[in-house]
Amino acid sequence: MDALATFRRNISEVDRLVNFDKELLEIVTLQIEELHEQLKDRFGDERMNGGRALRIIRGIRDNETIRAKYVAIYNQAVVLLVSHLSSALGDLFRAAVLEKLQSADPGKLLEEEIKLTLGEMRERDWNLESAAADLLIAKHDFAFQDMASTVRAFKTFIGVMPARDATMNNIIAAQACRHVIVHAGGRISEKAVRQVSGAQPRTLKPLLNVDENIRFCAAEIEAIKADMLRFVEELAECILRGKASSAIHTDATVSSISGG
Repeated sequence: MDALATFRRNISEVDRLVNFDKELLEIVTLQIEELHEQLKDRFGDERMNGGRALRIIRGIRDNETIRAKYVAIYNQAVVLLVSHLSSALGDLFRAAVLEKLQSADPGKLLEEEIKLTLGEMRERDWNLESAAADLLIAKHDFAFQDMASTVRAFKTFIGVMPARDATMNNIIAAQACRHVIVHAGGRISEKAVRQVSGAQPRTLKPLLNVDENIRFCAAEIEAIKADMLRFVEELAECILRGKASSAIHTDATVSSISGG
Protein backbone atom coordinates (compact mmCIF):
# COMPACT_ATOMS: atom_id res chain seq x y z
CA MET A 1 0.00 0.00 0.00
CA ASP A 2 1.16 3.54 -0.74
CA ALA A 3 0.43 4.58 2.86
CA LEU A 4 2.88 2.01 4.20
CA ALA A 5 5.62 3.03 1.76
CA THR A 6 5.11 6.69 2.62
CA PHE A 7 5.23 5.94 6.33
CA ARG A 8 8.51 4.07 5.91
CA ARG A 9 10.01 7.05 4.09
CA ASN A 10 8.76 9.46 6.74
CA ILE A 11 10.18 7.56 9.70
CA SER A 12 13.43 7.22 7.79
CA GLU A 13 13.55 11.03 7.60
CA VAL A 14 12.99 11.21 11.37
CA ASP A 15 15.90 8.82 11.78
CA ARG A 16 18.09 11.15 9.71
CA LEU A 17 17.03 14.07 11.90
CA VAL A 18 17.80 12.27 15.15
CA ASN A 19 21.19 11.12 13.88
CA PHE A 20 22.06 14.24 11.91
CA ASP A 21 25.20 14.78 13.95
CA LYS A 22 26.70 11.31 13.64
CA GLU A 23 27.92 11.67 10.08
CA LEU A 24 29.23 15.16 10.78
CA LEU A 25 31.08 14.03 13.90
CA GLU A 26 32.54 11.04 12.06
CA ILE A 27 33.95 13.33 9.35
CA VAL A 28 35.42 15.76 11.87
CA THR A 29 36.79 12.94 14.03
CA LEU A 30 38.50 11.31 11.05
CA GLN A 31 40.20 14.57 10.08
CA ILE A 32 41.45 15.27 13.58
CA GLU A 33 42.63 11.67 14.01
CA GLU A 34 44.77 12.06 10.89
CA LEU A 35 46.11 15.36 12.18
CA HIS A 36 46.82 13.83 15.59
CA GLU A 37 48.76 10.95 14.04
CA GLN A 38 50.90 13.41 12.10
CA LEU A 39 51.64 15.68 15.04
CA LYS A 40 51.79 13.48 18.13
CA ASP A 41 55.47 12.56 17.63
CA ARG A 42 56.45 16.22 17.17
CA PHE A 43 54.33 17.65 19.98
CA GLY A 44 53.77 15.79 23.22
CA ASP A 45 51.29 18.38 24.46
CA GLU A 46 47.72 17.28 23.55
CA ARG A 47 46.75 20.90 23.10
CA MET A 48 49.26 21.11 20.26
CA ASN A 49 48.82 17.73 18.56
CA GLY A 50 45.02 17.62 18.43
CA GLY A 51 44.65 14.95 21.09
CA ARG A 52 42.59 17.13 23.40
CA ALA A 53 40.27 18.24 20.60
CA LEU A 54 39.86 14.62 19.53
CA ARG A 55 38.87 13.55 23.04
CA ILE A 56 36.34 16.39 23.33
CA ILE A 57 34.71 15.58 19.98
CA ARG A 58 34.50 11.87 20.80
CA GLY A 59 32.70 12.73 24.04
CA ILE A 60 30.24 15.28 22.67
CA ARG A 61 27.20 13.03 22.98
CA ASP A 62 28.13 12.13 26.55
CA ASN A 63 28.63 15.74 27.64
CA GLU A 64 25.99 16.61 30.24
CA THR A 65 25.48 20.15 28.96
CA ILE A 66 25.09 19.09 25.35
CA ARG A 67 22.98 16.06 26.24
CA ALA A 68 20.14 18.38 27.28
CA LYS A 69 20.03 19.68 23.71
CA TYR A 70 19.65 16.15 22.43
CA VAL A 71 16.65 15.59 24.72
CA ALA A 72 14.83 18.42 22.92
CA ILE A 73 15.61 16.78 19.57
CA TYR A 74 14.44 13.37 20.75
CA ASN A 75 11.22 14.81 22.20
CA GLN A 76 10.45 16.54 18.92
CA ALA A 77 11.18 13.29 17.11
CA VAL A 78 8.36 11.69 19.12
CA VAL A 79 6.04 14.50 18.03
CA LEU A 80 6.99 13.89 14.39
CA LEU A 81 6.60 10.11 14.67
CA VAL A 82 3.11 10.39 16.13
CA SER A 83 2.19 12.85 13.39
CA HIS A 84 3.51 10.54 10.66
CA LEU A 85 1.67 7.59 12.22
CA SER A 86 -1.56 9.58 12.28
CA SER A 87 -1.14 10.45 8.60
CA ALA A 88 -0.39 6.83 7.69
CA LEU A 89 -3.42 5.51 9.57
CA GLY A 90 -5.65 8.10 7.93
CA ASP A 91 -4.34 7.15 4.49
CA LEU A 92 -4.84 3.44 5.25
CA PHE A 93 -8.40 4.10 6.34
CA ARG A 94 -9.19 6.10 3.19
CA ALA A 95 -7.76 3.40 0.93
CA ALA A 96 -9.58 0.66 2.84
CA VAL A 97 -12.93 2.48 2.69
CA LEU A 98 -12.62 2.96 -1.07
CA GLU A 99 -11.69 -0.69 -1.55
CA LYS A 100 -14.56 -1.78 0.69
CA LEU A 101 -17.08 0.28 -1.25
CA GLN A 102 -15.93 -1.31 -4.49
CA SER A 103 -16.09 -4.85 -3.07
CA ALA A 104 -18.98 -7.32 -3.16
CA ASP A 105 -19.49 -6.92 0.59
CA PRO A 106 -19.33 -3.25 1.69
CA GLY A 107 -20.63 -4.16 5.14
CA LYS A 108 -21.93 -1.27 7.22
CA LEU A 109 -20.66 1.33 4.80
CA LEU A 110 -23.79 1.31 2.66
CA GLU A 111 -25.93 1.77 5.77
CA GLU A 112 -24.12 4.94 6.78
CA GLU A 113 -26.13 8.12 6.38
CA ILE A 114 -24.24 11.14 5.11
CA LYS A 115 -25.86 14.56 4.76
CA LEU A 116 -24.52 16.87 2.07
CA THR A 117 -25.75 19.96 0.30
CA LEU A 118 -25.66 20.14 -3.48
CA GLY A 119 -22.91 22.72 -3.09
CA GLU A 120 -20.79 20.31 -1.07
CA MET A 121 -21.39 17.62 -3.69
CA ARG A 122 -20.28 19.98 -6.43
CA GLU A 123 -17.12 20.86 -4.47
CA ARG A 124 -16.26 17.17 -4.67
CA ASP A 125 -16.91 17.06 -8.41
CA TRP A 126 -19.96 14.87 -7.73
CA ASN A 127 -17.56 12.03 -6.95
CA LEU A 128 -18.74 10.88 -3.54
CA GLU A 129 -17.04 7.51 -3.67
CA SER A 130 -13.56 9.00 -3.42
CA ALA A 131 -14.77 11.42 -0.74
CA ALA A 132 -16.54 8.77 1.36
CA ALA A 133 -13.70 8.19 3.81
CA ASP A 134 -13.20 11.88 4.53
CA LEU A 135 -16.94 12.28 5.04
CA LEU A 136 -16.89 9.42 7.55
CA ILE A 137 -13.88 10.90 9.32
CA ALA A 138 -15.62 14.26 9.61
CA LYS A 139 -18.96 12.82 10.71
CA HIS A 140 -17.51 10.59 13.43
CA ASP A 141 -14.64 12.90 14.36
CA PHE A 142 -12.08 10.15 13.88
CA ALA A 143 -8.67 11.35 15.12
CA PHE A 144 -5.84 9.02 14.20
CA GLN A 145 -3.60 10.51 16.88
CA ASP A 146 -5.93 8.79 19.35
CA MET A 147 -5.82 5.00 19.53
CA ALA A 148 -9.42 4.57 20.69
CA SER A 149 -10.65 6.59 17.72
CA THR A 150 -8.36 4.66 15.36
CA VAL A 151 -9.56 1.28 16.57
CA ARG A 152 -13.20 2.36 16.38
CA ALA A 153 -12.81 3.56 12.77
CA PHE A 154 -11.19 0.37 11.49
CA LYS A 155 -13.41 -2.00 13.48
CA THR A 156 -16.69 -0.30 12.56
CA PHE A 157 -16.19 0.33 8.87
CA ILE A 158 -13.39 -2.00 7.74
CA GLY A 159 -14.02 -4.98 9.99
CA VAL A 160 -10.42 -5.03 11.17
CA MET A 161 -9.58 -4.96 14.86
CA PRO A 162 -5.90 -4.31 15.74
CA ALA A 163 -4.64 -6.53 18.54
CA ARG A 164 -4.38 -4.94 21.98
CA ASP A 165 -0.83 -5.87 22.90
CA ALA A 166 2.43 -4.30 24.07
CA THR A 167 2.96 -2.74 20.64
CA MET A 168 -0.35 -0.87 20.82
CA ASN A 169 0.26 0.05 24.46
CA ASN A 170 3.65 1.54 23.61
CA ILE A 171 2.05 3.62 20.87
CA ILE A 172 -0.63 4.83 23.29
CA ALA A 173 2.15 5.95 25.63
CA ALA A 174 3.94 7.72 22.76
CA GLN A 175 0.72 9.49 21.78
CA ALA A 176 0.14 10.61 25.37
CA CYS A 177 3.74 11.84 25.64
CA ARG A 178 3.37 13.71 22.35
CA HIS A 179 0.38 15.55 23.83
CA VAL A 180 2.40 16.43 26.92
CA ILE A 181 5.31 17.74 24.84
CA VAL A 182 3.13 19.84 22.54
CA HIS A 183 0.54 21.12 24.98
CA ALA A 184 2.15 21.04 28.42
CA GLY A 185 5.76 21.98 27.75
CA GLY A 186 6.87 18.42 28.41
CA ARG A 187 5.65 18.35 32.02
CA ILE A 188 3.65 15.24 32.87
CA SER A 189 0.11 15.94 34.04
CA GLU A 190 -2.33 13.84 36.04
CA LYS A 191 -4.41 13.50 32.86
CA ALA A 192 -1.46 11.98 31.00
CA VAL A 193 -0.85 9.49 33.80
CA ARG A 194 -4.51 8.46 33.72
CA GLN A 195 -4.39 8.13 29.93
CA VAL A 196 -1.66 5.51 30.03
CA SER A 197 -2.75 3.74 33.22
CA GLY A 198 -4.56 1.06 31.25
CA ALA A 199 -1.85 0.70 28.61
CA GLN A 200 -0.27 -2.38 30.15
CA PRO A 201 1.91 -4.24 29.56
CA ARG A 202 4.28 -1.82 27.83
CA THR A 203 8.01 -1.18 27.64
CA LEU A 204 7.91 2.52 26.69
CA LYS A 205 7.88 4.83 29.72
CA PRO A 206 6.38 2.15 32.01
CA LEU A 207 6.29 4.67 34.87
CA LEU A 208 5.23 8.29 34.42
CA ASN A 209 5.25 10.59 37.45
CA VAL A 210 3.18 13.75 37.72
CA ASP A 211 5.17 17.01 37.33
CA GLU A 212 8.27 15.29 35.98
CA ASN A 213 9.57 16.33 32.56
CA ILE A 214 9.35 13.96 29.59
CA ARG A 215 12.85 13.03 28.45
CA PHE A 216 13.35 10.64 25.55
CA CYS A 217 16.61 9.02 24.50
CA ALA A 218 17.86 7.63 21.20
CA ALA A 219 17.09 4.01 22.16
CA GLU A 220 13.47 4.92 22.94
CA ILE A 221 13.08 6.65 19.57
CA GLU A 222 14.27 3.48 17.85
CA ALA A 223 11.79 1.41 19.88
CA ILE A 224 8.90 3.74 19.03
CA LYS A 225 9.76 3.59 15.33
CA ALA A 226 9.83 -0.21 15.44
CA ASP A 227 6.49 -0.44 17.25
CA MET A 228 4.78 2.02 14.92
CA LEU A 229 6.10 0.31 11.80
CA ARG A 230 5.02 -3.08 13.13
CA PHE A 231 1.54 -1.73 13.91
CA VAL A 232 1.06 -0.18 10.46
CA GLU A 233 2.44 -3.25 8.68
CA GLU A 234 0.14 -5.62 10.56
CA LEU A 235 -2.88 -3.38 10.03
CA ALA A 236 -2.13 -3.09 6.31
CA GLU A 237 -1.74 -6.87 6.09
CA CYS A 238 -5.13 -7.40 7.77
CA ILE A 239 -6.76 -4.98 5.33
CA LEU A 240 -5.16 -6.69 2.34
CA ARG A 241 -6.30 -10.10 3.57
CA GLY A 242 -9.77 -8.67 3.98
CA LYS A 243 -10.33 -10.22 7.36
CA ALA A 244 -10.03 -9.22 10.99
CA SER A 245 -7.00 -9.71 13.15
CA SER A 246 -6.96 -12.88 15.24
CA ALA A 247 -7.31 -10.71 18.33
CA ILE A 248 -10.97 -9.68 18.37
CA HIS A 249 -12.25 -7.57 21.24
CA THR A 250 -15.63 -6.46 22.47
CA ASP A 251 -16.93 -2.90 22.19
CA ALA A 252 -16.28 -2.52 25.93
CA THR A 253 -12.63 -3.26 25.31
CA VAL A 254 -12.49 -0.73 22.49
CA SER A 255 -13.86 1.99 24.76
CA SER A 256 -11.10 1.31 27.27
CA ILE A 257 -8.37 2.09 24.74
CA SER A 258 -7.00 5.59 25.08
CA GLY A 259 -4.19 7.73 23.80
CA GLY A 260 -3.65 11.36 22.97
